[in-house]
Amino acid sequence: MGIARFTPLASNDLKAIRDFIALDKPKTASQYMSILKQHCQRLADFPLMGCSVRNITVFTSFQLMTI
Repeated sequence: MGIARFTPLASNDLKAIRDFIALDKPKTASQYMSILKQHCQRLADFPLMGCSVRNITVFTSFQLMTI
């Protein structure tokens, strides 16, 4: 089994997201973080799950970005 680890920057971002959601819905913020961590752990356990995508085009109101 893998271990899901977060960089300090990612941890800070997740806390900021949780705190923002919690301003209106504390219970939802807690549930969201729990689900997110479960998904991250699943990726750590099964890093090859899903499909490989070479080019993804994302349209935003600011730019066209190809990943």
